[in-house]
Formats: sequence, C-alpha cells, structure tokens
Amino acid sequence: MELENLKDEFKLVQTNIKVTDDEIKLAERQKEQAEYQKQLAEIDMEIAKVKRRNAERDKYTYETRALQITQGINEAKAFWARANQKWLDVINERLRQNKENHRG
Repeated sequence: MELENLKDEFKLVQTNIKVTDDEIKLAERQKEQAEYQKQLAEIDMEIAKVKRRNAERDKYTYETRALQITQGINEAKAFWARANQKWLDVINERLRQNKENHRG
C-alpha cells in the first residue's frame, strides 16, 4: 500500500515537473515574442524619427520657398508701382504742357 502511494506521489511529481517544464517553455516563447516585439517597436521608432527629420526638412524647404515667392511678389508689386508712377508722372507732365500750350 505504501509503495502504491509512493508510486502515485511519484507520478504526481512527474506530472508537476512536466507542467512546470511546459510553463517554462511557454514563458520562454513569450519572452522571445516580447523581445521580437520590442525590436519591431525600436525599428518603428527609428522610422518615425527619420520621417520626422524628413518632414522638418521639407517644412523648412517649403517655408524658405514660400518666403522667396513672397519676396518675388513684393518685388514685382514694387516694380509695377514704380512703373505706374512713372507713367502717371509722364501723363501729368504732358497734360500740364498741353494745358500751357493751349493758354499761351
């Protein structure tokens, strides 16, 4: 009887060892998966950093280009204002001369 109890306890211990081994293997697989997920997350972070740097560079490029375009527009407006003023001055001078010629 005692031998049977020992056999049963031995089987129970073997079963517990097997269950524990399975739990350890599962935990090791989960650890490997977690490490893999961590590596993927690190890669995603690096990609995000590169995208951010590219976006910042693009933003700077577009802001610089927008400033250049604005300056070009302002220069064109100033040119046309000067040209229009010159024509107005010429027209006014001719009108004044015509007025003087008709008087005298």
